[in-house]
Amino acid sequence: MTCPIENIKKISQDKIIYEDNDHIEREIDLAECNENWVEYVNRTFGNPRQITVKISSGVGWRDGTCNKPFFEFFATERVIFMVKPEKRFWDYIHPRWRHKWKHYAAFHRVYEGLLLAGWRTLDLA
Repeated sequence: MTCPIENIKKISQDKIIYEDNDHIEREIDLAECNENWVEYVNRTFGNPRQITVKISSGVGWRDGTCNKPFFEFFATERVIFMVKPEKRFWDYIHPRWRHKWKHYAAFHRVYEGLLLAGWRTLDLA
């Protein structure tokens, strides 16, 4: 499921509350995302030193430097929150400027909210 990032209403230590595209309030269980993340990493990368939920605080991944910055959470049904990018004058002058995500307040709000709640996302940039 893909939703605008502005649909996120609240981030707490155990969940994200958001409104889906049908205007129904839903929740993402961050502990479940963490379990799914650990399983995905161990299965995909075959790390001989398997990570566990005790040592990982990962719940998904993000990319703030692509054309449509996003967060993807590893819930049972993956949920993607995307920023609707707005070109600024600076972007036309320096189209390869890779730190433009800092100017998307909603993206930064989610990033900071997750950090304060004790969760991390892998940066794909």
